[in-house]
Amino acid sequence: MYRRKGGIIIDNKYLGTKFEINKSFSVSEDFFNKLEKSLDNASIDGYYGVFNNCREQGLVLKLYTNYNELNIWTCECRNTDDVMVIVADNTCIDEKNMFDEKAYKAVKYYKDIESAVESTYRILKKNFAISFNTTTEIIFNTNKSIHDIQRISMDAKDLDYEDYHDLATLYNKTDGYAVDLIILDGEFGLRYSKVDNDEYENITFEKTDLDLTNETTLMLGMQQKLREFVDTELDYNYEFNSGIKI
Repeated sequence: MYRRKGGIIIDNKYLGTKFEINKSFSVSEDFFNKLEKSLDNASIDGYYGVFNNCREQGLVLKLYTNYNELNIWTCECRNTDDVMVIVADNTCIDEKNMFDEKAYKAVKYYKDIESAVESTYRILKKNFAISFNTTTEIIFNTNKSIHDIQRISMDAKDLDYEDYHDLATLYNKTDGYAVDLIILDGEFGLRYSKVDNDEYENITFEKTDLDLTNETTLMLGMQQKLREFVDTELDYNYEFNSGIKI
């Protein structure tokens, strides 16, 4: 059992801090405390409820706007210490605040609350796009002229990374991902990386053809490729059959 560090309001009633609380419920509260902080720039309404089906216990956050609604259930997994998160629309919730089997098929498990919040935030941003007052910060640099890049691309089969290193880099500072235009083992393509505190973690390389007409077409092509990669990497571009973009 874990002692609560703070109270919470459920159905307009305040729960105090004197007594200990089920750990699963505590995990749920910690998750939503962090998620709420990430939603300061979003114009979304919502309120909390509780759920308990003997296997899982926690909070459900019911979010809505004038064009969409989502429910988020979270708690500690009953078999491990993983954080369990389910996101579904109002067709998947009953009068007792429980998710149905259709929603349960889309359950996700995370090793820590931070990664659970990050993933859920991206789901919300995808489904409530016009309610987020955010701008995307893109940084684009070329280390060679576009004419040099055109020439190098034609000779790629005889080259490797050490010959020219990064030909161009596009960094999405908002999402924390970057893509480099490079040559690897004679292949001309893109290397995708996760960026954290200016530390680059290379994820994968993809051979690709880009429009090298000018720097603008190159930048737009790299930006589109990075957007597609991030959607796939974060696994929220799949549309759950209830209409949730995950």
